Amino acid sequence: MDYQIEIITGDGDPRRSVAFLISENKRVTAKNAFNGLDKTAERTLRHRFDMWVSNQPGRHRYHGWNSSQFSGRYVNCFVFKCGKNNQERFYGFLCKPKEKNQLYEICVLVVHIRKKKDETKESDLKDVKALSDNLAVRATIKNFFKEKP
Repeated sequence: MDYQIEIITGDGDPRRSVAFLISENKRVTAKNAFNGLDKTAERTLRHRFDMWVSNQPGRHRYHGWNSSQFSGRYVNCFVFKCGKNNQERFYGFLCKPKEKNQLYEICVLVVHIRKKKDETKESDLKDVKALSDNLAVRATIKNFFKEKP
């Protein structure tokens, strides 16, 4: 399976950026869902990406999971929320892809889910974690940042 990375926010930022994982893998749905958002939802989500990149607090707009949740299995998972009642969820994972800059962090968005309830199901996080652990995905991210400072 082929994978690609597309930076959506923070390209050139020395600390953080947000990207989409792009693939024919039917579990990778974030980019296509983002492309289908109405202008208001897209603008809201882009603003939330920018907030995260600039390290602004946003617990009800985006968040990760800490070690006390799900026995710490999903501490690298992350979600951005938008839409009415934050129903639109874009799940991804955090990683530090630059060997020479371990302070740099990227959130790679992989899955879109429309939620009816606020709570995230563990099965959704399992899918995100599986993609973050996938060797081809990891190699794609590493190669994307190989030449970047």
